Amino acid sequence: MKRFLTFVVVALWCVAMAGAQNAPLRPGLVATASDGARKVTFVAPAANFSLAADQSAHPQLKPVFSIEWNGVLNLVRGGTYTITGDARVFIDGQEAQGKPVQLEAGERALRVQYERKGNAPARLQLQWQSDFFKPEPIPASVLGHRNAPAEAAKTAAIERGRHLVEELNCIACHKAGGSLLQGRQGPDLSRVGERANANWLFHWLENPRHFRAAAVMPVVLASANDRADAAAYLAGLKGNGPVAAPAPNAGRAARGKELFNTVGCQACHGEGGVSLAGMGSKTTAAALAKYLENPLAVDPSGRMPHLALSGEEALAIAEHLVTARNGGFEKPAPPGNPARGRQVVASSGCLNCHTLKDAGDLKNTFTAAALNELQPARGCLAELSSGRAPRYELSANERGAIAAFLASPDVSPAPVQDFHRLAARFNCVACHELNGPAKLSFEVNQAPPPLPDAGNKLRAAWLDQVLNHHKRIRPWMALRMPHFGPDNVAPLVQLFAQQAGAEPGQGATIAAASPEEIQAAGKIIGQGEGGLSCINCHDFRGEKSGGEMRGPDMTEMYARIRVDWLKRWLREPSRIQPGTAMPAFFSDLPEAQAERMIQQIVVALSAGSNMPIPQGLSEAAQEYLLLVKDEPITFRTFIQDSSPRSIAVGLPGAQNFCFDAEFCRLRYAWTGDFLDVKPVWANRGGAQARILGVKFYTAPDSHSLRIGDPGKEPAVRFKGYQLINKIPEFMYELDGVLVRELIAKAPTGRGLARKFTLSAPGKDVWYVAGAARDVTLTSTAGKFVDGKLKIPGAQNVQFEVTILAK
Repeated sequence: MKRFLTFVVVALWCVAMAGAQNAPLRPGLVATASDGARKVTFVAPAANFSLAADQSAHPQLKPVFSIEWNGVLNLVRGGTYTITGDARVFIDGQEAQGKPVQLEAGERALRVQYERKGNAPARLQLQWQSDFFKPEPIPASVLGHRNAPAEAAKTAAIERGRHLVEELNCIACHKAGGSLLQGRQGPDLSRVGERANANWLFHWLENPRHFRAAAVMPVVLASANDRADAAAYLAGLKGNGPVAAPAPNAGRAARGKELFNTVGCQACHGEGGVSLAGMGSKTTAAALAKYLENPLAVDPSGRMPHLALSGEEALAIAEHLVTARNGGFEKPAPPGNPARGRQVVASSGCLNCHTLKDAGDLKNTFTAAALNELQPARGCLAELSSGRAPRYELSANERGAIAAFLASPDVSPAPVQDFHRLAARFNCVACHELNGPAKLSFEVNQAPPPLPDAGNKLRAAWLDQVLNHHKRIRPWMALRMPHFGPDNVAPLVQLFAQQAGAEPGQGATIAAASPEEIQAAGKIIGQGEGGLSCINCHDFRGEKSGGEMRGPDMTEMYARIRVDWLKRWLREPSRIQPGTAMPAFFSDLPEAQAERMIQQIVVALSAGSNMPIPQGLSEAAQEYLLLVKDEPITFRTFIQDSSPRSIAVGLPGAQNFCFDAEFCRLRYAWTGDFLDVKPVWANRGGAQARILGVKFYTAPDSHSLRIGDPGKEPAVRFKGYQLINKIPEFMYELDGVLVRELIAKAPTGRGLARKFTLSAPGKDVWYVAGAARDVTLTSTAGKFVDGKLKIPGAQNVQFEVTILAK
């Protein structure tokens, strides 16, 4: 009998194991973590995080914790692998951290153990390398698990409850002091009558979910009289109203439909998304167009983002949307009393979620218990809510999830979960690949960049520009990156790196390169001998690339991309993004040569907008570029960091300077190409020309020459200039003394030679250099002492000061 029972147990175990092996491989690793008081089990994309002192690996845990991840490492190729990271790593039961191990292709059992001691910042990022690729973070795409234990479902239910508490804005009525929750603010009602009529408002208030399944607004007014009065009051809230729209136009509506399907509206309002059915029964094209131009002004939650639509585009989309009608919204509402409706709005809790500016003495009079005092079977959470409690029509599972969260609230900020919460809240996965394909499909060169490796790729300063300041890196795409409002998505700037286990902030940089190094390195991005013709596919300083494919602007890459990721990308782009059009230039080169060329590209890119003009730049892109060849160029212009009366001079040998005619003095000097004058000449013009090289000298903010007293700023008067060998000799009066100044290229090195001729100064002449830290100054008439040079007064004075970059 004992043998039989043993056989049965073994057989059942084998069946269970076989079932586990046959279960589909799911993304992520199963993590089990504890802080001594709580234990949680959850699925994490990878064993990575970067934590501040008060942050944890999971919001249910305090910052001091231990954690173990289990799952599989799915190898498509066998070989020798080395895994590194601040944790213990086991593969197929054998410890493998920090040492080469031979692994066969296929699924390898993976276990990672980590213990955090103390509240100091902590970072974990597992990296690997092999005999056929360089060190890199282990991508989440090779990690997976078969079956998650039942405990993971309990943790997921708590997280689901938290999501509902935030989305339903429970904390608007049920205060939660000191919690980590962020409620969802409703639209501003101050001018709601401009965009919604009384009929629509009455029927919407009856039950928002009858008209929009995804609505989070509850039923708060059970009485038809209350709804009629509130609708009458709200419909009367108008300002000046939108400007009258042109007569409806079928062509404009058709254009609106095209825009709706291409700029990004489909991401949230496509099949299965937030329905826009019946929009024409709610509002007018003019009112909707005004809203679409800046939705954040009405809905600060960011759920309806700003898409940088022009007035014409907004009107076209609005005309398309208002063609849809819903008869249920158009049935006449009972007549209401606006004065009574005003009190209904105040007493029913509307102002807990909605703002109402200029409401005078209107105050919210609705009160409710604190969040930590709620009883799951009562009020809003009751199966059939009664009394004044709002009715959300929650399912049993939703009520259970909220109850589970209320019984176990979060205790710590947790970057990994916070990142994915925000990504889900603003529907990033509709357009971007993130732990799975994007919901929408795109044509070649129209897909937004994938996000799994973005934390290792992008600098925080660049993410801030994209998320908070409408920066676009792919202007050729029809799809537009939404602007959700800085108050809503600002945390993502740091969370991208933290959830990936990358170093927060800007990441590594390279040592500042000299202009000569940048000039030499710049040849590699152009056409011709030694060039890789990057200019064929990438934009350059805002100008379109020369080829059919368009890649991001090269002059912005260094500010955008972290150096270590950039080098990985250049070395083997298809390893990071399979199917990319970016060629693998270096795969067949000797390693030392490949590394040298990759470093050259990084050096060139580090110059940003001051990169040398690459050979092969299109004629259209060069139309507004002033480039010095064999002869000097003198150009009077509006230019950056100088007065409107400025004269820019480009000298052969890539030495350039700006002379300020208003103050009669040298402003600065730079090495590299000369000027981009598109801001001055293109469109309406009037903007400042941009220098194309790298500054090596900035003069002090005062005149260098003094007559008699080195501490007295002289009075100046510009007298013009004459060309000597095509180089301008400037003439100006200095305290009544005529000065001639000729600025030429220094005889050797990188710098300028300033030749001064003064007519009968009658007093000692001083050259005051100021704090010239990055240059060396020499003179033909003595030596500098504490940054000052004294030339004895005479009938005529002539001397030369050479400024050489260190």
